[in-house]
Amino acid sequence: MPILSAFRRSLELLNKKDHRKLYFAMGTQIVISLFDTVGVLLIGLITYIATASSKGSKLPASVEKVLNLLGLENTSGNNLLGTLGAIALVMFIVRSFLAPLLLRRILKFLTGRSAQISGEITQVFFSQSLKEVHWETSQRITFALGSGISATISDTLGASVIIVAETSLLVMLSTLLLVLDPAVTIFTLLYFAVVMFIIQSVLGRWSARASKAKFAADIGGLAAIQELVSSYREIFIGDHIHFYVDKFGGIRRGGAAAQANLQLINYIPKYALEASLVVGASLLTVYEFITKSPSAAVSTLVLFMTAASRMFPSLLRIQGSATSIRSAASAAKYTTQVIDMLKARGAFPYDETALNDPNKTTPAAPFVARVCVKDVDFRYDTTGELIIDNASLDIEPGMFVALVGPTGSGKSTLVDLLLGVSEPQSGLITIGGVSPREAIKLWPGQLGYVPQSVAMADASVRENIALGVKKSLIDDDKVWEVLERVRLADTLREAREGLDTEVGERGLRFSGGQRQRLGLARALFTDPSLLVLDEATSALDAETEQAVSQAIDELGSSVTRITIAHRLATVMHADKVIYLDAGRIVASGKFDEVRNLVPEFDQQAKLLGL
Repeated sequence: MPILSAFRRSLELLNKKDHRKLYFAMGTQIVISLFDTVGVLLIGLITYIATASSKGSKLPASVEKVLNLLGLENTSGNNLLGTLGAIALVMFIVRSFLAPLLLRRILKFLTGRSAQISGEITQVFFSQSLKEVHWETSQRITFALGSGISATISDTLGASVIIVAETSLLVMLSTLLLVLDPAVTIFTLLYFAVVMFIIQSVLGRWSARASKAKFAADIGGLAAIQELVSSYREIFIGDHIHFYVDKFGGIRRGGAAAQANLQLINYIPKYALEASLVVGASLLTVYEFITKSPSAAVSTLVLFMTAASRMFPSLLRIQGSATSIRSAASAAKYTTQVIDMLKARGAFPYDETALNDPNKTTPAAPFVARVCVKDVDFRYDTTGELIIDNASLDIEPGMFVALVGPTGSGKSTLVDLLLGVSEPQSGLITIGGVSPREAIKLWPGQLGYVPQSVAMADASVRENIALGVKKSLIDDDKVWEVLERVRLADTLREAREGLDTEVGERGLRFSGGQRQRLGLARALFTDPSLLVLDEATSALDAETEQAVSQAIDELGSSVTRITIAHRLATVMHADKVIYLDAGRIVASGKFDEVRNLVPEFDQQAKLLGL
């Protein structure tokens, strides 16, 4: 990605106010560069005056004018040279002090905005449908929303500010030297331009490759460890741990080699430019003494060496910043892909003020758990087959509705559509008269969901049940109440540390049935009026299942329940059974009515003795 293109893409993530701050900072850096230019000019004056004095020559009118401007027209001899030297020293010191101070403030601003924007884009990203959220691996998404945004904003724009500041200094110094000695200045500029072009051409491509390899190793190593941890039992029993250890080690070795290359790349320009400076100074010395008198040659060389001493660090910083931008581009590409996806969804650019206003949602009327689905079609991509085909259904408040059908019939997909996790290509879904996503915003906590596989955070039972609520705001009495309802309170009181019991990563300190009950407790914590259960008791033993099912039944008509059921015994008394097959609603009615309409369902019920 070219440097200018990377700069433009980075600016897209900042708002107009940020743009003004960034441009003001760049302008200030340019102004600060004037101090260096004035310092070099004064060194040139000192050299010229000293040379003229040694010859007994009169100073030209242009030099007299500069001295009058500085108020030094009546100063002469060593006092004049000492005063000019002192002013030049002050110029160099002021610039050397102000430039890093301003750069520190710029980088602090960029890193702060990077962190804030990272949070905002994460919020926008996870407000998309399930298809977009699962658009890439979790490792790449984590990288894109974290390190990728940091690379896009902090690294790229920070390096861009340095390039602008140092380039402005080079332009000023070059202009000054061009006025004093055009031929030598043109030679110097062309010489260093060629040197910088060669260095950047070689190191730029090398840096991009090394950065790409390093970031790929970071993501690959994380994925290998996550795979090993999540599938530990199967891998251990199959005696395949060595495979993953070797895989992880190989990835890390590749990343280490790339890291070593990046470190080497940072040192090479210094040595290359130092060698180029020696060669260039030697060539300039030969030229000057051949074409000019010794005194004129010495004056020119002193002036150019002074300028070079200021230009040399600038060249290093420009080259290093350009390399940093190329390196950052490798990390930023994942963020760029996320932004392009959000643009395609119409979710970027976003309203930053509304996004950060927790009170932006207008208070709603009381929630009515009425679900309406009309002529809904859904497919995962535009060319794929329909997963949900022309589905229509109505669920009145307080009803107990069961979704049944063979594996792959579309039950879970229909639930995702009902909850707003996925969005249909056509048709309409409303909950309480609005879209599912609007219902979630208008009536937070009124929709509850229990998946078949409950995800657990590496935190306490308290924090897992009140998921997403600040610890200081959690009502412990309410937590104990829902634990009682799912028959888990006694276990925590007797054999654990109560609500402070740590669940462990992915809930490994609890059994599958206990995790499922914790998931149900989580759903009940907000007293939902609409409860969706995806075979929420599948991991429970018969006695616990009966007790938990009874707790769910006790909710009665105050809660609308939609459940995906494989155990038909649990839905025999449902108000409505909906049978799906190949994405279509084949039958709907009471349990016995559906048996009469669907022979496959009737056969399944008979096999279970129902």
